[in-house]
Amino acid sequence: MSISQFIISVLTIAMSGVIATAVTYFLNTRRDERRFRRQRLEETFVAFRAFCNLLGVLWVGLTNVMTGKLDYNQALDLEIARGKDEAGSFAKLEMLITLYYPEFTKLFDRLLDLRSRGNEVLGTHKRRYLAGHVVDKESLDALCTVIKSLEDLEKEFAIAARGAVKPLLGAG
Repeated sequence: MSISQFIISVLTIAMSGVIATAVTYFLNTRRDERRFRRQRLEETFVAFRAFCNLLGVLWVGLTNVMTGKLDYNQALDLEIARGKDEAGSFAKLEMLITLYYPEFTKLFDRLLDLRSRGNEVLGTHKRRYLAGHVVDKESLDALCTVIKSLEDLEKEFAIAARGAVKPLLGAG
């Protein structure tokens, strides 16, 4: 074996090692990125559902006030006892969508719109309640419509999340 053949052999072996290292690094980086994005998607899904659940529980509880089964103070006492952190749930959801999943912004905006619509209904109901209308069918019907829209939005978000997770599956 000549010296040039030996040098070529050594360079071939060395380059094979460099290429193998580069490919392994690239594949591991892709796998880690998919794993990270999948974890953030799971957190986004949980935060979205938690915030929807928080709104739904609050609103459903207030339907008992609208039907005259509870007075306002009883409903508020139940909400305080539940001790949910709406601000924390909202902040986490907003952060996850802003930083990692801007493709969910339209769904998030619709959630904010539903929260506003629900708050408008509750504001109207409170004025009616304070004016002596213990049973408020109009507000009840309006709030039930908002609750149904919230349920539909949760289903739509679940479908969007399933679509977003497909490319992330297969990562370790």
